[in-house]
Amino acid sequence: MRRLAFLLALLFAAGCGKQTDFDLAKKSEKLGRYATAISHYETFVQKNPKHSDTAEAYFNMGEIYRTVIKDYPQARLYFEKVSKEFSGKPIAVKADEQFMNCPDYFPLDAVDKKVMGDSSSGGDHMHTVEKFEPAKEAPGRRRWTRETFAGDQSVGAESLIYEKKDRELREFVPGNPQYSVALRYPLVKGLSWESLRRGKRVQFSVVDDACSIEVRGGIFVNCLKVKEESAEIKSTWKYNYYAPGAGLVLTSIATEKAETRIVELLSGTPARAASVSVETKKANKFYISVDRIKSWFAEITSKIKKRK
Repeated sequence: MRRLAFLLALLFAAGCGKQTDFDLAKKSEKLGRYATAISHYETFVQKNPKHSDTAEAYFNMGEIYRTVIKDYPQARLYFEKVSKEFSGKPIAVKADEQFMNCPDYFPLDAVDKKVMGDSSSGGDHMHTVEKFEPAKEAPGRRRWTRETFAGDQSVGAESLIYEKKDRELREFVPGNPQYSVALRYPLVKGLSWESLRRGKRVQFSVVDDACSIEVRGGIFVNCLKVKEESAEIKSTWKYNYYAPGAGLVLTSIATEKAETRIVELLSGTPARAASVSVETKKANKFYISVDRIKSWFAEITSKIKKRK
């Protein structure tokens, strides 16, 4: 009887032990001690690869790297692991969604209106007001609407439906079940794909995934530059520039000899976008400290990897 009680005590202690690092990690994360949280999560998953909380531990590490450290390749690794190793579970679906938001070059949940305008006049000749809202006819998707103005006069409006699914940003014309693939994930330099748009074949390629761009709406860093080219017309093509957290900020037309700006962001950048003015960057001490924090996290991550 005593032996049975002793064995039960050991089993109970072992069960509690499995929760210790996970609980400490969540507590550290709640307190903003992210490096400590990652260390505890790593220890937990190494000791408990089959535990019921292991998927959440990997997911939480992915979220820390995505939202705090902004090390998107590392975040994608964790989300990919959850998606593949825990497929069929709700958390795997969430991980696959966040995989496409590392970084979020096309924020479907943006609540602010965005104003785009012609680059030549800064919107005086032509500008558009764009916004996202839930697509009532298609749950889970988002409706994008754009109203176009010539000066102060409204001259037209259009809408499209967007959805992120199966590592694609899908673009629908309302009422049409067919879609075009506007973006394909992971969005890294060198990636290319082809899709039908309005019945015509269009070729897309990621030319750059870390460029900086300045438009009237701000200065954006770590931007995506996507080449969009008609399969039939090779003499000219379009470049779309996407900024993390802000979406499309610039569209230009290019040839072998030149690139000309056509439409750019004027205002309405979401607060979470990676945009900062030159003056703010020089004056804001917190902005400088972010780079130091990233460096510190890189050192912590390196030490963790060496322990494996």
